[in-house]
Amino acid sequence: MCYGLFFQRAREIINGEDVLLLDISNNELDIAKRRIKEAGLKAENYYCKSTLELDIFDNDLFDGILLMGSLYHLHIVIKK
Repeated sequence: MCYGLFFQRAREIINGEDVLLLDISNNELDIAKRRIKEAGLKAENYYCKSTLELDIFDNDLFDGILLMGSLYHLHIVIKK
């Protein structure tokens, strides 16, 4: 999502970096695409996936991950 404070930080982070966006909502991704384009920025790709589906990416693909918002939609039990 690209709203408010996140969008302000995203402008600083995205400029000059390879960025992938992931959201569980196609609608939110469409909004993000439009706002990123309006800001004169770009993202390499957009994925409509849950954070539980990050295994589609290679383990060493990311230098960092910016996570905004809550993870209340995740319902997994980690066995110790």
